[in-house]
Amino acid sequence: MGVLRGMLWGAASLDTLTDVVEWQDCDLDTERLLGFTRLEDGSTAVLFWEDPGVRIALIRETDGRGAPRRETVTLGVVSRNDSLRKAALAYNRQGGPYRIKIKQYWDNMLGSGQTIKEASANLNLDIVSGNCPDIVNLQYGSLGSIASKGVLEDLTRFLEESEL
Repeated sequence: MGVLRGMLWGAASLDTLTDVVEWQDCDLDTERLLGFTRLEDGSTAVLFWEDPGVRIALIRETDGRGAPRRETVTLGVVSRNDSLRKAALAYNRQGGPYRIKIKQYWDNMLGSGQTIKEASANLNLDIVSGNCPDIVNLQYGSLGSIASKGVLEDLTRFLEESEL
């Protein structure tokens, strides 16, 4: 998950980076990324492994006209969870009325210097401040303290009314 960063063409310095693409918006499995390159027309060619072989995706920036409107549901997680990531990717590829976007509070791969305890505290702060993701994985959170604030919803009635 995260943003693909690439060299800014024509940059004066080799350490100048620019955001190229937000992976979650492209429904690509970033865990299997083999490489990417920016093409002359501004699009990005991405090479990745997807069973049973290698695939190439061509990513172009669009204005979104003509694309079906999908409501985004944010899933907050403290730390990376591959099973949730894969499930969200599979769900998003189905093209239903909702799109799951994962908000990750801690990623040891990015080297932000933040501890998992600090990331958990940031998630808890978002929850109690009203800036909460729609769904939260409380694997590292303190469920008792969050529940005592009255910010959790019992999903039983929603599940009983659904086809799940």
